[in-house]
Amino acid sequence: MRRTPLVEDEGVTALDLKSELTTLGYQVVGIEDNARDAVRAAAELKPDLILMDIRIAGDVDGIMAASVIRDKVGQWQPIEIYIRDRSEAKFSHSLCPACAKEYLPEVTVP
Repeated sequence: MRRTPLVEDEGVTALDLKSELTTLGYQVVGIEDNARDAVRAAAELKPDLILMDIRIAGDVDGIMAASVIRDKVGQWQPIEIYIRDRSEAKFSHSLCPACAKEYLPEVTVP
């Protein structure tokens, strides 16, 4: 069974997503509501997938938490290398301009 922590600070939404993920064959191994706990869960659990909201509780958003998980925990680099070596896939590790306008309207994107 594939394991995933869920990072969502809205309780009802988290429970709904947990139900959906379970139906899809995932074992939800924790529900975190902030970046610090998300990074800790990723480091401890080494999950197959992390489903993370962009806007979560605390001063650090889901985008930065995902960046820390990728860069400091180093979990996804082997997967990206494998995909990049065998396809034309590009990884940006940032938010695309359209998504930035929708999710972070206070940030100016060139």
